[in-house]
Amino acid sequence: MLEAQSLCRATRCHARSAADLGVDARSPLLAVERVAYTYDDRPMEWRLGHYDTESHYYATTLD
Repeated sequence: MLEAQSLCRATRCHARSAADLGVDARSPLLAVERVAYTYDDRPMEWRLGHYDTESHYYATTLD
């Protein structure tokens, strides 16, 4: 990986994800979308994560 871009926004949990995350439906979450690029700016990874920030925080380090 040579470069990555992450976008963060506040969102609400969908009912179908609430049980997986162990939170109430429509709880506030942090949505983080990331695209990582390799040589020639070719995307090599895409991911979307949802985080419960009431008891956790999102941190990232890119080297």
